[in-house]
Amino acid sequence: MEATAAATSPDWRLAAACRGHDPEMWSLSAGNRGQQYRAAHEICDSCPVTADCYDMAVRTGSWGLIYGGVDFDKPRHRMPLQLRKCWRCGNTYQPRVESSRYCSAQCRQRTWEYEQRWKRRARS
Repeated sequence: MEATAAATSPDWRLAAACRGHDPEMWSLSAGNRGQQYRAAHEICDSCPVTADCYDMAVRTGSWGLIYGGVDFDKPRHRMPLQLRKCWRCGNTYQPRVESSRYCSAQCRQRTWEYEQRWKRRARS
């Protein structure tokens, strides 16, 4: 899902392949799992702005529709976590999971080594 030149403009929806089609095609209601569902996915597969469509759905928390060729039927597509500061080096980073405290495995390892040295000193 690569962004194109058309997709980088604020009017990326004008370049969408679904423009002009029936919006009900992208509904994930129980009765829409047949031909319309397959047709919607085929249209998404040929669309040049699928990445922007997907990003918009994640940002807005939209559910029950097909966005960027992905079924948003369950709230598993969450908004990215907010930027944080690494506990070790202070760099700002984008965490992948909620429990993340370090910007890299290297910072996590250095902290672990520091804690081990501290514990050895405390025992001595």
